[in-house]
Amino acid sequence: MPKGVPQPARDLLARLPIPLAITRMSDGVILFANAELGRLHRAKVSQLIGRPIQELYMNLEDRQQLLDLLARDGKVREFDLQTRRFGDGAPLWVSISVAPIHFEGEAALCAAVVDITARKQAEQALRESEAQFRLLAENAQDLIFRYELLPYPHLSYVSPSATRLTGYKPEELYGDPALAAMLAAPGVLQRTDQGAQPGQGLARPVELSLRRKDGSTVWFELRNVPIYDGQGKLAAFQGIARDITERKQADERLRMYSRAMEQSPASILITNTHGDIEYVNPKFCQVTGYTPEEVKGKNPRILKSGRTSH
Repeated sequence: MPKGVPQPARDLLARLPIPLAITRMSDGVILFANAELGRLHRAKVSQLIGRPIQELYMNLEDRQQLLDLLARDGKVREFDLQTRRFGDGAPLWVSISVAPIHFEGEAALCAAVVDITARKQAEQALRESEAQFRLLAENAQDLIFRYELLPYPHLSYVSPSATRLTGYKPEELYGDPALAAMLAAPGVLQRTDQGAQPGQGLARPVELSLRRKDGSTVWFELRNVPIYDGQGKLAAFQGIARDITERKQADERLRMYSRAMEQSPASILITNTHGDIEYVNPKFCQVTGYTPEEVKGKNPRILKSGRTSH
């Protein structure tokens, strides 16, 4: 800009709807600032002019990096840095675009400034949330995973508990799509009548078995939720799988004991803590002549009535 900037040009710069600063190239002194920059820094324009821009930098290394990029490329676009607000010293994240100009006959830099503090705070909050999630997931007893469907099916996260529960290290599951599908896909693609159809989250937990690395079988109770992209397309599933192997084994033992009692050649009855009959096996009914309905809830003293089939 030639020496003696016309007043219309100054007025235009002053009325621009984005914060704008012009600083002297040699020492960084602010030569011009518009009202938007004053509002951003909660200061009067007159308070900013004449101050070295370095006072606003949180880290002077950022300014040097900015000058290095400017020397290399001739201009800088959308360079993010943390500054301090002039009015109260509060942290202020900005994205600046800078180009060299001449202002009032001096080599200068013209910088357009965008306040990105809210975005940076949201990003930091997201990082903290992710860190908390990872801390919980890394120490969880249950197996936590995320299975991506787009752009191709693959496992993007699995908690370290995978090693204890499946015998496979997370690195093995990440590196082998077939292993990853073996872990996650049954809950995503092979629905049972207890769950939902493909493309939906599981309405209720589903139980599924998985062959461990050592060949043994582990049973899981799986819950998952669908994740959709910006176009509403199903993009991934996040799931949690709880080891229910011991429960399934206990259920099988109970079924085995039940079958043994049903088939026993001896007469068996089971009472509760009050002495009331809760179960009788077929042999009992054959010997006594009572049906299960007739004796359930009764005291075994009824057997002294003498009513038997023999």
